[in-house]
Amino acid sequence: MAARLRCVVRGQVQGVGFRAYLQANALSLGIGGRVKNLPDGSVELVAIGPSASLDKLLELCRTGPAAANVSRVDEEWSVAEQDEYPFFEIDP
Repeated sequence: MAARLRCVVRGQVQGVGFRAYLQANALSLGIGGRVKNLPDGSVELVAIGPSASLDKLLELCRTGPAAANVSRVDEEWSVAEQDEYPFFEIDP
C-alpha cells in the first residue's frame, strides 16, 4: 500500500524554483502528487508513493534548490487513497 506525505515547507521557498525542483525530483522518484504556493509564503506538498521514495523527497524538501532557504518543514504521514494523484502537478 502506498504512503501519503503532506508537508508545508517554510522559509524563502517561493520565487526560487521550489515547485519545479520538487516536481522534477518527484517524477524521477516515480511519485504522484502536487505542489503549490500558499498565501503565507510557504509551499505545500502532497505526495503519494512508496515510503522509501517519499523519505528521499522529504529530505529534498529540507534542502530545496540552491536559491531557497528552508527554515522549517512540517510533515504529516498517512495511507494513500488509491489513484488520488496519478501524476505530479504544480498547482498555481
